[in-house]
Amino acid sequence: MIYGLDFAKPWSDFVFRGEAAYFQGRRLSVDDGQPAKHDVLKSLLGVDWSPGGNWTITAQVLDDWVVDYRRNLTCEEHTPQATLNVSKTFFNELLTVSDMIYYSMNDGEYFNRLQFSYELGEGLELTVGWDKFQGDDGSYGVYKRNSQVWGKIRYSF
Repeated sequence: MIYGLDFAKPWSDFVFRGEAAYFQGRRLSVDDGQPAKHDVLKSLLGVDWSPGGNWTITAQVLDDWVVDYRRNLTCEEHTPQATLNVSKTFFNELLTVSDMIYYSMNDGEYFNRLQFSYELGEGLELTVGWDKFQGDDGSYGVYKRNSQVWGKIRYSF
């Protein structure tokens, strides 16, 4: 069974928001055998700010909390993370530049995605970006060899 709630409250140039979901009897991996059922609470608090000049800044803090945690679980009791996204549009909103950072508070590691999207024509968009994984062997560090420059073309009709 899953229970959830969310809220969003606009105020001036800000939107404050939050979400929570409670998972009853979620199966989690253990070190020594069959998965065990535990309740898990997922939560998120965030704020969106549009200060003008085609800028948007979004920040959020999220956590997964395993209720009645046991040491034989392969996951951690809490997995708090923070995200920050800063974006700006240029040239009558044809070009969007954004930088999104995901930070694992347990590991001190991060994933950073910088991207540039340009609308070439009606329904045709070109995006190029850079993904950077940083850390040791935690949430994001295990992917540090996957840091990359990438591109895509999207056609929408």
